[in-house]
Amino acid sequence: MSATEPVPTSDRELVLTRLIDAPRAALYRAWTEPELITQWFVPKPWSIALAETDVRAGGTSLIVMRDPEGTEYPNRGIYLEVVPNEKLVFTDAYTSAWEPSDKPFMTVTVTFEDEAGKTRYTARARHWTVADREQHEQMGFHVGWGFALTSWRTRGHIAETIVPDVGGAEPSGVRGPAPWGRWPAGRLQPRRIGMAFLQDLYPDDYSHCHGCGRLNPHGLHIKSEWRDGETVAHFMPGEYHIALPGYVYGGLLASLVDCHSIAAGAAAAMHAAGELPGRDETPRFVTGSLHVDYLKPTPMGIELVLRSRAEEVGGAQR
Repeated sequence: MSATEPVPTSDRELVLTRLIDAPRAALYRAWTEPELITQWFVPKPWSIALAETDVRAGGTSLIVMRDPEGTEYPNRGIYLEVVPNEKLVFTDAYTSAWEPSDKPFMTVTVTFEDEAGKTRYTARARHWTVADREQHEQMGFHVGWGFALTSWRTRGHIAETIVPDVGGAEPSGVRGPAPWGRWPAGRLQPRRIGMAFLQDLYPDDYSHCHGCGRLNPHGLHIKSEWRDGETVAHFMPGEYHIALPGYVYGGLLASLVDCHSIAAGAAAAMHAAGELPGRDETPRFVTGSLHVDYLKPTPMGIELVLRSRAEEVGGAQR
């Protein structure tokens, strides 16, 4: 993983890079073969309904994304430059046979370079206007492209059927609601633009916790975000999180402290190691001990806010 992002070449460009432990040919296949694109191109619960690629200069591509409600979003484009295992350049300015699109949005350059026995993967999205670039960033460029890449790398059952430890990025030309911008209504705040909730970047195998697991449909879905040295979470208790009438159940409060503290510890360790909390994969920590003093009852009907700062970052205990 890269500790810093490369600098955009203009105010209309967004750029993301990762160092991935996989050969260039594997990543190139992930970007160009429809049967592989359907397995990684968008983060769950979104899916790819259809992928068609004619990988040559002037060839067309069609990626149809499907949201959890079944609505489909077709994204058509044209390949401008193709260098196998090294470089892809494509745009949504044209659809098929050099037919102009209704609203050009961006041109993307993806490169694969050897570096230290791994592959330096870089994606640059150049937009027609600054407003388009801002819109794409607000839609979650860094989180979306980086999250799909991270999730596939950690999805072992998929990696085993394709190539070891393969990564990729979220698709170009997203026009519908961004899947990485959704959260349970009325219970959580949205993250800052360009950053993901820490728990959403846990590997799949460690994402089933009742408190914070994104893959547990019955869980609390506690979400924490890194804010320049501080980790913050917001949670709105439901009417069923009740102890005595009018007050929040103490067990819920302990769960919030537990899962938020784990994420806060992981974020602090990442920051100390030069990684980017909220962009890079979040390591899964566990609780050694937990002590909660209930100083007074917590009333229902108010948003709960948790704030954490690490006092010390040490080595792992096994």
